[in-house]
Amino acid sequence: LRLLGGRAPPATAAVGRLYQLCAAAGAAPEQRALPRALPPLGGWWASVEAARYLVTSRLRSPVGGPAQTFEHLEKLLGEVAGAAAPASAAAGDADAAAAADAAAAAAAGMLLQTVEQLERQIHSAAEGSLVLPPPPRAARSFFVANRRVCADWLGRIRGKLLRAALRARRPASVVRHGQIRLAELHARGAALCTRGAGGRAEVGEAQLPAALALLRDAEWVLMVVADALCTLGATHELGGLAIWSRRKLGPVSLAARRRPWARWIDGVRLQCAGRLEEAASALRAFL
Repeated sequence: LRLLGGRAPPATAAVGRLYQLCAAAGAAPEQRALPRALPPLGGWWASVEAARYLVTSRLRSPVGGPAQTFEHLEKLLGEVAGAAAPASAAAGDADAAAAADAAAAAAAGMLLQTVEQLERQIHSAAEGSLVLPPPPRAARSFFVANRRVCADWLGRIRGKLLRAALRARRPASVVRHGQIRLAELHARGAALCTRGAGGRAEVGEAQLPAALALLRDAEWVLMVVADALCTLGATHELGGLAIWSRRKLGPVSLAARRRPWARWIDGVRLQCAGRLEEAASALRAFL
């Protein structure tokens, strides 16, 4: 946690040496040489071990008890999510700006990876897992008893995890956290609506400001998820996302905005499929 709270992540070589000293001690030479062949391995291993330590210690850490640990991680995520990319520099400083941007992305990636592994370990402790080794009995009892608290915390920081994934340039993580966030926003949007004549969704005057804010947030999340899927070349998944979002969020949009939901996503799907001329034609109306 002290390393994650620093201005920059530990050097890849340093984490690789830590892996060799701890995880690969007494192992075969081929295993000890893995960090040289796969430089990200050391960082991944450090994230897994940090998450496993937090679960085994029942969220007690150098910063305090469970509440302080959650607050510290949330604060770090807020700093990463709120950090702006380095401004464009002069020609002479372009290399320095690129290096600073890469370091900031690496720091965001290390923190994101650690919290993702912590979420995985928490789920394993509370629900069990066929893949991960079980934590001690005391840790399992702790997370079973505090399952709702952990779920609420993860739901509260989901937006920050999404922004950290964007900062780290990890499209797969953007898709995962964005989809979870969209499901949460759909549940909140459904709670704001009532059923009128013919079963049509309606939003009252008192709920209208909250519904409009929710739709703005949901459309931004949908945009970044669609962009990430386009980066991954996931055309079919993008089509499925369009169908799901229209089915779940379309009624809320019609009730609050009186207009269809996210018509631009068809143009993004055409772009992802390589049909650029059709995509340009579909997206021109939204420019």
